[in-house]
Order: sequence, then structure tokens, then C-alpha cells
Amino acid sequence: MVNEDLEKYNSKKIYSIKYKTQNKEIDEFIEKIKSFNDVYYTYEFAKCPLEALEDEKYLLSGEMENIVTKPGKEKKWIRILSKNVLDEKKEYIWKIKILKTNSNNIMVGVAQIESIYLDNNNVIPNVYYGYPFMPIPPNYLLNNLNQNYSGKIIKNLGWYFCCKDSKLYSDYPHNYSKKKTKLKFIKDEIKVVMNLEEKTLKFIVENEDKEVSYENMPIDMPLTPAVLLFDENDSVEIIPC
Repeated sequence: MVNEDLEKYNSKKIYSIKYKTQNKEIDEFIEKIKSFNDVYYTYEFAKCPLEALEDEKYLLSGEMENIVTKPGKEKKWIRILSKNVLDEKKEYIWKIKILKTNSNNIMVGVAQIESIYLDNNNVIPNVYYGYPFMPIPPNYLLNNLNQNYSGKIIKNLGWYFCCKDSKLYSDYPHNYSKKKTKLKFIKDEIKVVMNLEEKTLKFIVENEDKEVSYENMPIDMPLTPAVLLFDENDSVEIIPC
């Protein structure tokens, strides 16, 4: 019955199924099943904002809109956020599968929903609480991630693992720039584990759980999965685990 319901409702993006029963033992069993709520969790990318410049646009595909492709020829970073809000104190796990890439110049990680960035040395809140999420100007984004900075304000650049060099790039309070890791270079996919209870973020390559990449993650504002694409026609897929 569960399998039939999942097949019936999965295409409609219904994330939970409730069963009403009279038997106490069955009720307890159903509650245990529901505790594995990742079974009902799917991931989708946010649609590209209509206001995006031509070289900032991206394309979505796949039945669940979980595949994203950068069509722009200009070599510049664009950021794509997920629709999924990570706001419960539990562990979220997903995979990023590289479908096509020119040089593996792809970053995966998380970012906060609300953006704060600098303009002429002034702090300007860039608030987008709903969908679609609005990306930070790409020409600003990696100019900061590629250098060490000591600012104490979250600019919502995000916390990432770079598939090209297996290094970390991040926002405050870590401020990582090309921080080395023990992780292998990615061939085709990477698992991302965000634990809001422990405030940690880690990446698993080829099933090797070697280290926690980020501790004391700021979770005062909801997080969401995020990817950065650089080269033309680079394409990735987000998959639940």
C-alpha cells in the first residue's frame, strides 16, 4: 500500500503521506516509518529569476526540476539555490551529480536565504524571503570567495566545496579561501550532509567520510542547498539520499 501511494503521489510532489488507522500497534509502526521522513523528501532548484541578466541565467530540466544547466558562454560564476528550506534541527543529506562539465569548476554547498552584500563599502540588505530566490550579483560573488577577508557580516556567499581543487571557499565565520581538505577529487558525484542539530556541514566523496568541513554553522536564518557553475553548458543534478 505504501509503495502504491508513493508511486501515485511522487509525481505530484507531495512530501508526506498520513495513514489513519484504528489499531494502536499499527499507529506506532506508522509513526516509526514517518520518523524516516527523508523518504518523502525531494529536492528542486529555484526557477531562474526573470530579472536575471543574460549571462546570469540558467536552465532547469528533469521531471522534478532537479537538473540545472548554465547556457551562458561568459566564464563567470552564477549561483543556483534550491527551493528546499533547511530549517528543521535534523540531518539533511543529498547528492550533487555532475552530468556535464568542461573543467569541474563547480562548487556545492549551502547558502542562507536572505542575502547581504556590499555596495560601495555600504552594507545593503538584499531580502528575498519567498520564491524564487534571487542570486547575488555574480561579478561580486567569487571576487570575495577567492580572497581572504575578515568581515564579520554574513554576505550570503555561502559555504562550499570546490569540485575542481577539493578545497573550501566560504562566508563568515569561517572565511575559507582555498582551504585544503582530505577529500579526493570528484569524478561524478558528491554527497552533502547538513546537520542543523550539530551545526555541521560535511562532504563525502566515493563513500569516504573523512572529515567535517564546517563546524559552528550559522543557522539563525534558514539555509538551502546551493551550487555555483562557471563554464558554459556545465550541468548538475540534485538527488535526495
